[in-house]
Formats: sequence, C-alpha cells, structure tokens
Amino acid sequence: MNDPRIDVERRGLLLAYLTIGWNSLEGVIAVGDGIIAGSITLLGFGVVSVIEGSSDAIIL
Repeated sequence: MNDPRIDVERRGLLLAYLTIGWNSLEGVIAVGDGIIAGSITLLGFGVVSVIEGSSDAIIL
C-alpha cells in the first residue's frame, strides 16, 4: 500500500528543492546582469534572491 503522507512529503520536498533551485538561478542571473549593466537595483534584487535561496536551504 502506498501511504498518502509519503506522497505529500515527497511532493513538498520536490517543491522545496525546485524553489531553492529557482531562487539560486534567479539570483545568479540578476547579480550577473546587475554587474554588467551597472544597476544597483538589479544587483540588490539578485542578492535578495540568493539570501532567500540560502535561508530555504537552511530550513530544509
């Protein structure tokens, strides 16, 4: 028998990993583009994304 709690837990972990990956990718791209464009706003957005991804990883 398949326990529904295990399926929900797997789905939750998958979503958590995808969120960490997305925030990391978003942060790297934004920081890189911010440096290239000389945009402090874009650089700040990228740094915030990296911080969010890091805090998600710590919590997980």
